[in-house]
Amino acid sequence: MADQACAVVVDDLTDSLAATVADQLHQRGIPVKHVAARTLAMLDLNVERDHVLVGGVPLGALFFRAGPWAQFAEGFVADDASFANMEVSMAWLAIMARPAVAALNRPDAEVWTTRSEWAVWRRRLLAADIPCVDLAVGAADGTYNHWLPWGGGVALPPGVAVRRLFASALTNANGLTSAVWYADRTSPPIASPPALGEFLRRYGIELAGITADEQGRIAALTIQPRVDEPTARLLAPHIAERLAERVAVAA
Repeated sequence: MADQACAVVVDDLTDSLAATVADQLHQRGIPVKHVAARTLAMLDLNVERDHVLVGGVPLGALFFRAGPWAQFAEGFVADDASFANMEVSMAWLAIMARPAVAALNRPDAEVWTTRSEWAVWRRRLLAADIPCVDLAVGAADGTYNHWLPWGGGVALPPGVAVRRLFASALTNANGLTSAVWYADRTSPPIASPPALGEFLRRYGIELAGITADEQGRIAALTIQPRVDEPTARLLAPHIAERLAERVAVAA
């Protein structure tokens, strides 16, 4: 197509990574549409069999920094917002799966739609023989170091009544630490399974957040990691370069 391809950066504003990547792309001369996630439903989007147009411009690369349950429908009336949110989420899931679009992460439908993302990844990690921490689910008695809420994160173990009511996932793993994983490295550096990179790439994931114990066993994994400012500054140039290369190919 005649128009130069663009990159789209969807930003849920939870950290600075999306904005920093968008700025890095601008510096490389790449046309960028930096979109607040909450306004995504208002974006001019045309999905065809062979290409995707955003504001009439071919989409070459995508950095989607928002989860499927984010609010995308600012500007819609309340009665329509819920439907619009789901339509937008499913449309961009389909776009991320397109080989012609360089999406940093390509989540499948199961990962994209679950509210217990880490539990889906745990099942897949175990099936691939990648070490994970031991869990006791719904155990009411005993002493545990950590609770992995089904919605994500790590917390102190709840009381007995909550354990029974919510089938709490509990672990005695020591030294749980969280880090951002990208290009076979973690920031900050933490122990992790050697096969993790190959595993994630098999599922189309290039950026993730992991929580592991002091032995490197995985406790939780997410494709929507929150990134602190130093890590954002470290990762942004590498992510922007990856996306810029794909936009140049699509031009």
